[in-house]
Order: sequence, then C-alpha cells, then structure tokens
Amino acid sequence: MALFLPVVVLGYYLLVGRSRQATLLFLVTSSFFFYLYWNWRLGWIIALSIAINYGLGKLIYNKGKAGASKNYLILGVCFNLFLLGYFKYAGFLITNINGLFKSGFTVPQIILPLAISFFTFQQIAYLVDVHRKKVSGGYHSLVDYTFFVAFFPQLIAGPIVHHSDIIPQLADEKLPEIVEKRYENLAKGLSIFLIGLFKKVYIADTLALVADQIFDLKSFSGLTTPTAWIGVLAYSLQLYFDFSGYSDMAIGLGRMLGIKLPINFNSPYKAVSIADFWRRWHITLSTFLRDYLYFSLGGNRVGKIRHNFNLFLTMLLGGLWHGAGWTFVIWGALHGLFLIVNRVFSQFFSGTSFRIPVALSRLLTFICVAIAWTYFRADGISDADQILEKMLFNFNFSSTVKLHNFDWIILVTGLILAFWAPNTAELFSYKETSLKIKKLQWKPNLAWGCFLLFVGFGSFLYLSREVKFIYFQF
Repeated sequence: MALFLPVVVLGYYLLVGRSRQATLLFLVTSSFFFYLYWNWRLGWIIALSIAINYGLGKLIYNKGKAGASKNYLILGVCFNLFLLGYFKYAGFLITNINGLFKSGFTVPQIILPLAISFFTFQQIAYLVDVHRKKVSGGYHSLVDYTFFVAFFPQLIAGPIVHHSDIIPQLADEKLPEIVEKRYENLAKGLSIFLIGLFKKVYIADTLALVADQIFDLKSFSGLTTPTAWIGVLAYSLQLYFDFSGYSDMAIGLGRMLGIKLPINFNSPYKAVSIADFWRRWHITLSTFLRDYLYFSLGGNRVGKIRHNFNLFLTMLLGGLWHGAGWTFVIWGALHGLFLIVNRVFSQFFSGTSFRIPVALSRLLTFICVAIAWTYFRADGISDADQILEKMLFNFNFSSTVKLHNFDWIILVTGLILAFWAPNTAELFSYKETSLKIKKLQWKPNLAWGCFLLFVGFGSFLYLSREVKFIYFQF
C-alpha cells in the first residue's frame, strides 16, 4: 500500500483536467482497491449495498406520488438496517436471547465488514433526501453515487459525508480550479495528513500503552484512585487523538485531490457543556443523528417530556451504532441523561445572571465525558463499574502507577494540545479563528516545512507499533 497514494495522486491529476467521467471511474476503482485490500472476501457486501440503494433511490426519485415514494423509502431503510443488523448485531442479539431464556441457539461467528456503519448511514441519509426532494440537478449517475459512498479517504471511519458536500466538488466547472490549485492543495493536504499521522502514532498509540495497563488488568481489587483516573484520562486523550488523527488524515488525503471533506472535530474537550461537546465531537455523526433521527422523532417541537425522550433515544441509538455491547448502550444512555440535565439546567437559569465560570464548566463537562468513556473502553459493565468505584467512591490515594518519563511527557502534551492549543481546522484556516491563532496558521514557508519534517520523521519512526485505529471496529 506504500505506492497506493502516489499512484492515485499521479493518475488523478493526469485525468482531472481531461475527463470528469474518467476521473470519477479512476477514483471509484482506486477506492474499491483500497477497501478490498483490507478484506477482499467481504467486498461484495459494499458492492451489493451500493447497487441496491442506488436502485431504490432511483425508484423513490421517479415516483411522483408521496405514498409510493415512501414505500420504497421504508424498503430501503429496512434493507440497510437488516444488513447492518445481521453483520453487526446478530451475535449480540442471540447471546442475550440465550442468556435471558436459557436457550441454546448457536451464536454465529460473523466477520464485521469494514466501515459498514459508515456507508450504511450515508446511504440511508441519501434515500431520505431523495424522498424529501433534496437531491438537486436530477438523479445522480451510478458513478457519482458510488464515488460519494466509497471515496477512499473517508470510507473506513468517516467523516460521514453528505452527497451535497462531495459530488458537486467534481462538477465539470470545478475541475479547472482543481488543476490550477493542485500544488497548493498537495502541500496543504500533505501537511494536514502528517499532523493527523503524528496525532495517531506518536500521541494516541503511546497513550494506548498507558490506558491498556489499567483497563486490561485481570483484577481491579488493587486499583488505586490515582491509577484509575490516569487510566481513564489516558484513554480519553487516546480516543480523541486516535479518531481526530484519522479524520485529519482523511481530510488531508481529500485535500491533496482538491476535495474538501467536512470538519469532524472542533476541540471537543474545550466544550463548556455536554450539548457543546456534541457540537464539537464527531460532528458528522452528530449532524446525522440530529437531521435524520432526532428531527424525525419530533425534535424539540414537542412537549418537554417527549423532547427529553427524543434526546435520550437518539443518544441511546447513537451508542448502539458504535458497537454491539451493553457497554456502548450505557455510554449512549449516559450521554442522553447528561443532555437532559444540561437542558433542564439551562432552562432553569435562563433569564438570570447566574453563570458557571468557563474553566469550571469545561472541567465538569470533561469529567462527565470521561466517566462515560469508561464504559466505552471497558471489556464489560462490571469492569467499568469497578474502575468508576475507585475513581468516585472507594478512595485509595496510594499511587501504583508505573509510567516511563516519556509516557508522562506525552500525557501532559496531550492535555495541553486538547485543552489549550489550536486545533487542525484553526491551524489550516478552514475554520474562523482568533487573530492570535492566525499568526500560527499554516503557510508554505521554512518554519512550517521544518516542523512538518520533524513531525513526519517522528511519526514514521513509530509506525512499526501497528496499533489499529479505534473507530475501524465500528
């Protein structure tokens, strides 16, 4: 795969100024090659999913009557949920049925297709938009549609893209600009990619070693309060730098081809409330849950009790989307409860002068998020409960943490970057920011060149550790 990116970039720029159709076919072929490299035996699943969803979308588009269109939409949503349910949740469901009813059903050993949660959600959103007549310019061609679903930088773990965000970027009138700005896009895209790679292999993978020491303990009876907090803190930072690092790499790869993918992270640990956190964390998933689930349930256009129920159910299903396990359900439920408390608190003090200091708001928000991450990472509910007991109730302040000096340096560095430093979107000027940060923004100069050389060299030294991206499992 070391030659994959150079070949794709070279082939892309040889074609993009000559033929839109050839460019799209080249990107689609490259994307399928990229996907099949990970597990070629399951490639038929994404191909089948794309073919059926495209056909159903066309039926929805061609049906003028709302009733007929809705029937095909229901069929499409059911197909997608069945596909996702079988491959991701069948084993979980049968295991729980066996446990509840003492039955002896065989639990199938099903291999989870890579990225199935991501490409399923994107296609459900597309079908809904076709039904709502939000697809402009006529129904897309099969090549356009396949490019939207399977574009390799975002295919495996997002950002979750909307058809209106990506397909128009390769419209005929846009191609000359892509050719004209190719050197700028290559330089900026490679820079963003290297920042993401550094976040992943240098910070996240180092913090993984710290977090794993605590979460992988065979017994938590000897766990002390400082050790538990350091383990949860390390995992909270690991997950952020792992996932935001991947998103940066995806955005960077897209930018190298002149394609702008949506921002997925905006310094989530600087959030001053849980609602603010979800405006900053996995932004494309939050947007999907809001637009296609929360609003469909009625959103906030209903009574208070129903509104709270809508919030809770949305987050509960968002938790289940992440994985087939009760720990993910609890994680989603906790965020649902946090959002309800956030809403009630905000309403109670609205119209008053009462304000929690920003620093305290950030700290309280992060503590809530970290508590929920404990269930997200733990191997089981009991493990998470025991860790949280040591953190919050059964205090023991004798520290047994055994970390190397380098681990402490990375932990502190991670805290500084997550809580105080400008994020990638601010540094690369695809987000509005302060004048102070603008002085630090990326420019094709010697200072940034030396910095990226250091970042790239340091990252490649650590590539041998081969720690998978956390969100690859979803």
